[in-house]
Amino acid sequence: MLNETLQIISIVLCLVGILQVLVGPKRWRGSVFFHIVFYIALFNYAISILLGLILEGHEGELVHRVMFISNFLEFISGYSLTFFVIKWLLHCVDPMREVKEIRVANILALVLYVLQLLMVIVSQFTGLCYSIGNDNYLQFGEGFFLLVLMWVPSLLLALYVLIRFGKRLPVRYIISFSIFAVISATGVAAQFFLIDIYYITIASSVCALVLYLLTVRDSSEMYLYKERESDRLKIDMMLSQIQPHFIFNSLTVIKHFCRYDPKLAEKAILDFSRFLRGNMDSLNSREPIYFNKELEHTKAYLSLEKYRFGEDLDILYDIQATQFVLPPLTLQPIVENAVRHGIRETPDGKGTVTIMTREYDDRNEIVVRDDGKGFEPQNYPDSDKPHIGIENVRYRLKNMCNGTLTIDSVIGQGTVAVISVPKGDKMLIYAIDDEKIQLLELQDAIKNALPEANVQLFQNANDALRTIENEGKRPDLVFSDIRMPGIDGLQLAVRIKTASPDTKIIFVTGYSQYAMDAFRVHANGYLMKPVRPEDIIEEVMNLQLPFSRLSNQLNVQCFGNLEVFWHEAPLEFKRRKTKELFAYLIDQEGTLCSAEDISAALWEDEADIRKAKHRLRNMVSDLRSSLKSVGQEAILIRKSGLLAIKRDSVDCDYYRMLDGDMEAVNSFRVEYMKQFVWGQDTEAKLHFSK
Repeated sequence: MLNETLQIISIVLCLVGILQVLVGPKRWRGSVFFHIVFYIALFNYAISILLGLILEGHEGELVHRVMFISNFLEFISGYSLTFFVIKWLLHCVDPMREVKEIRVANILALVLYVLQLLMVIVSQFTGLCYSIGNDNYLQFGEGFFLLVLMWVPSLLLALYVLIRFGKRLPVRYIISFSIFAVISATGVAAQFFLIDIYYITIASSVCALVLYLLTVRDSSEMYLYKERESDRLKIDMMLSQIQPHFIFNSLTVIKHFCRYDPKLAEKAILDFSRFLRGNMDSLNSREPIYFNKELEHTKAYLSLEKYRFGEDLDILYDIQATQFVLPPLTLQPIVENAVRHGIRETPDGKGTVTIMTREYDDRNEIVVRDDGKGFEPQNYPDSDKPHIGIENVRYRLKNMCNGTLTIDSVIGQGTVAVISVPKGDKMLIYAIDDEKIQLLELQDAIKNALPEANVQLFQNANDALRTIENEGKRPDLVFSDIRMPGIDGLQLAVRIKTASPDTKIIFVTGYSQYAMDAFRVHANGYLMKPVRPEDIIEEVMNLQLPFSRLSNQLNVQCFGNLEVFWHEAPLEFKRRKTKELFAYLIDQEGTLCSAEDISAALWEDEADIRKAKHRLRNMVSDLRSSLKSVGQEAILIRKSGLLAIKRDSVDCDYYRMLDGDMEAVNSFRVEYMKQFVWGQDTEAKLHFSK
């Protein structure tokens, strides 16, 4: 009666497990296939044992046939359980099958499983290992020991994988798999050595439930960790710029000036507000900003420090290059360290901070030099301070503009920090005006304002439109007249925005009455003729458009069809599915995705999960090749078999819209990645949010 009760409980647990998997979180359905198949095998195992226990010894031909089938299923299901557990273990160790030993182990596990099945089939019809007697009792044959020996290699394979690759698994996984192996070993041995207690089924059911819950827990923890880490970094960045000591000292200085020098107090208040505004703007910006803007923020900070320390702090500027971009809060933290940990830590607290910029053929450089205390580079003094650290600056430089930060310091002599920002492709500008003289004047103004820009002239608006629509040469910025023959500037703007949503449009006209019409078509600026270089600089600064396109970023356009560009040219993908894989990773916004989740999205009608994973491995290899061809393979994150795209390493209209960029918001019309069915959920979300 005990054995029958154990099998009934096992059957109930299997049904509960199947229901749990089917109604479980959709985000973690990558493991559904394994758990469903495992529970079905376990269900068959328990049913077979239960039928054998109930019918054994009863008379009748029907009973004999049922016993014949149930014992066959019992041995088949027992081997199947071991096989599926080994396959799940191998998957957890190496989901993408990147390790050769794991690929070999998968083949070996399959070979052993096939041999075990063949042994059971042979025994079923020859009686070599077991048979059903005329009295309907199970009888063991001379080759019964072979069933035990055929199971041992599978156990040894599982133990080898656990020992060899266990470090890839969390401890709780190792414990769970080990317990399952011990339960299986003792349970099978007990049955083979005629100990009639069938506890293996209920123990296996419990272990399977534990493994599934661990899978869901780990996936959930990974997702929550990424969310918490993102929030933590933003909070750390915000708190690092809210320094009570600095703010208190600045307000104390302003209070003193209010009493004794009201005019200087007014200036100090303006500098203080500029400093705080710069901090807030930097916190809200995920894109590189102009050097001039970062320099303005740094000058506001240094002005406040100058009020405090007076003649003890000297500041020198040697600015010879300004037309480049860099991550926000890059220069100011370096200068702050020079003041706080360099100048102010000298015996007399006096010294000079020098800020220089230089332009070279391949890069722009910022040099921050101080003659302060100095330090040993391996023991940078800000490591325990509550403000943005040097490694943070290095990380953002590398990821946002492929820049570098090098520091050289000598104790007693001072420190030199060099920020290097590589040049990218020149900004592409289209100037459109039907009057030749006006067009040449506009060209001169643009060249004086943006000497590094690549300016192309068009007297015919249709020629510019054909270049954009047919040739795919999308400009960063268009300066266009409004009143032109054929197609006017307003109609042209609508067509350009449709073909190239990221292109900025500034109207240049002698008529002020078109201003409202211009902004109705989402123009980015409006200049009155004659145009001066300083007018152009001001408009471009307001657009936050870099003077050169960053060469380290792919341009990804999600609105409409998904398109990927590198240096204005479409990025080539070997297969259509490779492009869809890239699109899916973009859609996931940097979240690490499992092979199961990706396969389910890309091959939703594919019942054979193994075949889908094999295709995915090929797609990942193709994607790496495509990215490597343009030097962008680093944007593909591969961690513990999971895949993601570095969110901050691509220029994407979808991401800009999520970040609140109004230009990106306005560029979204109706469709999002319309060639992919799974993109409809995101499209609906964007419509709702807009």
